[in-house]
Amino acid sequence: MMVVAWMIGYENGYSWSSDPEKQFHYHPTLMIISMLFITGEALVVFRVLRKETKRRTKLIHVILHTITLLFIMISLKAVWDSHRYHRDSFGKLDPLPNLYSLHSWIGIALVTIYFGQYVTGFVSFFYPAFNNTIRAILMPFHRLIGHFIFLFVGLTILMGITEFSAWHHKCWTDDKTFCAEQGLANCIGIVTLLYIGLILLIAMNPRWQRKELPEEGLLQDTENSDY
Repeated sequence: MMVVAWMIGYENGYSWSSDPEKQFHYHPTLMIISMLFITGEALVVFRVLRKETKRRTKLIHVILHTITLLFIMISLKAVWDSHRYHRDSFGKLDPLPNLYSLHSWIGIALVTIYFGQYVTGFVSFFYPAFNNTIRAILMPFHRLIGHFIFLFVGLTILMGITEFSAWHHKCWTDDKTFCAEQGLANCIGIVTLLYIGLILLIAMNPRWQRKELPEEGLLQDTENSDY
């Protein structure tokens, strides 16, 4: 909600191809919703929904990551088009380069790793799923990479906020004052850090690992002890 308030309240809202500058606003909004919030919920779904069956929580986990991928594709389309169809102050087509900043480099790398994690996780643990022995070997790496991705998502978001603020917030660069817009951007960064810390605390604390349900005991699914 803070990002939406930022884009609507201070950056003139959203549009699509009719206004490339406003089209860009979908990029930070959807990336924060998907790669931060939805991915964070996916990381802890096994520990929060402790009384649900493993199959159901696994399905929710996959659905959340699938939604994230869809949002990622839309947000990347938005930023690509906003650069490709950028116009100068006279309305003349004036394309901007893509992938020129450190934020974009790390962002593309993270999206690539995220997609690879999604594919390998899907075929290894969901469908068709490997046998228990192979899954037991892969699970620690799956979890470690997931935590790594989530941590660097936060760092990438902070770089994106800083980059956007440097380009768009003239109050502190030209007027030498602190404005409400910059304060809101800073607050989004702080909330991002707090959310990442909370999610990783829940996801990595061994005391909150999911315990198998009584009806799952006979299945002896080796994954149960891994979440």
